[in-house]
Amino acid sequence: MTKYLICFCLLTVIAQAQIIQTARLEISAANEEDPIFKLLPWGKNGLLMYRRLIRPNEDKLQLIKTDTSLSQRWEFSLEITKNLSLAYAKGHNSKAYFLFRASRGFGDFQLLAINADTSRNVVYTIKNIIPFSPAFFEIGNKTVVVAGYYNYRPVAIHFSMETGLSKLLPGFFNEPGELDQLIINDDETTDIVVNMKNEDRKKSIRVMNFSADGNAVKTTIINPSPDKTLIFGRMVKSNNDTTVVAGVYGRYSEISRGVFVASINAAGEYAIRYYNFGDLKNFFKFMRVNRQERIRQRIERRKVQGKKIRFNYRIAVHEFVPYQDHFILLGEAFYPVYQSNYSSSRAMYTPYSSRYYSPTSLQNNMVFDGYQYTHAVVLGVAKTGKLIWDNSFEIKDVKSYTLDQIVHIVPGENLALLYSFKNKLYSKIIKGTEVVEPKNENPIKGKFANDKSTRSTENVHRLEYWYGRYLLSYGVQELK
Repeated sequence: MTKYLICFCLLTVIAQAQIIQTARLEISAANEEDPIFKLLPWGKNGLLMYRRLIRPNEDKLQLIKTDTSLSQRWEFSLEITKNLSLAYAKGHNSKAYFLFRASRGFGDFQLLAINADTSRNVVYTIKNIIPFSPAFFEIGNKTVVVAGYYNYRPVAIHFSMETGLSKLLPGFFNEPGELDQLIINDDETTDIVVNMKNEDRKKSIRVMNFSADGNAVKTTIINPSPDKTLIFGRMVKSNNDTTVVAGVYGRYSEISRGVFVASINAAGEYAIRYYNFGDLKNFFKFMRVNRQERIRQRIERRKVQGKKIRFNYRIAVHEFVPYQDHFILLGEAFYPVYQSNYSSSRAMYTPYSSRYYSPTSLQNNMVFDGYQYTHAVVLGVAKTGKLIWDNSFEIKDVKSYTLDQIVHIVPGENLALLYSFKNKLYSKIIKGTEVVEPKNENPIKGKFANDKSTRSTENVHRLEYWYGRYLLSYGVQELK
């Protein structure tokens, strides 16, 4: 019996509604005391596997690069001082970047850049005078932005790889808030979406634009209606200098009641639309037929009685991206689970914190036992901000201690929805509200026909975007 880190290369052929496994790479864990490799999908440059090896004097960062056929191209190790911890790894064009921070206290960031072809590397020092915890890291051709929190307040550092100068982006550090999104555009300008309370102490969305050298250009504040609060938002730029922001809204709590879409013009004027979960055609399709029918009848009764429709869900919004002539918004519904010595149950509402939600301890010795996913929600949004269609995808049995993205989308003539779990790949093909191919499951094939998986480590099983229509599924298995 051998323990492996397994990498799979998956090709989706949308026109034929098929998912094809094209390659597989297995790496034996000869020394089980060493950590398993983490993966950095590097687009058409291939795949970079890395791990930190703990040694008595200086630690080592071990790196293995493969091409897109999962054939190894080079391998080497770099010495890493023990007072640095790896915060983020990200690929951009022909280079891979590793951001290191001080393990204790605070200090300057160290940015390691590695060339894809030659494996040559260079180290940049990003000056930092504020002891903040990084939560976002984005790379441009010349620019690096590191954003995070200090005393619950957003803060962001702009760094130029050309000049070696770093500066704090203006407009932050005043009020507590949540960083929702960080984008470095092709022209090296930066856009940041922040959730902060407005003058009326209600959560609003701020879209902040910065020039290529890190100067403030414009800030647009999207205020909610009097009976609503904006919980989370993502933006995408449309034509004619229009920006579309979409996310979830609620009432007073941090629990979502629906989706909002705001369209902002060049002058900063905006129009906002709200779509209650009860108004969506396919939001409840993950449920059993009988339960769907009961909810439909409940919605109809409340409409006849002139009452408001209220459905409360926790939604983690992961993507808002262009697709054909409109945009796609992807979110996943979940609830935290708590475990006692006797049973597990659904948790009471938990407070909203950095990124999404943070678990809290309950009475009766109940402890947090992960986030249980229920379904993904996919919505088509017009460039004007109008909702075009909606669909859903059941996520069964998946539970995670971190709110990672489970379902991934692969565009084409139709839209493929995919996730992997317990050595199986689950897929659904849709076209707007239409289901082209219902939920299907396929086992991920082993390297040899007689291979048997005796145990899979669920918490490291992941599906990641790679390039084009290729995705990577990877995890840890014990094979016999």
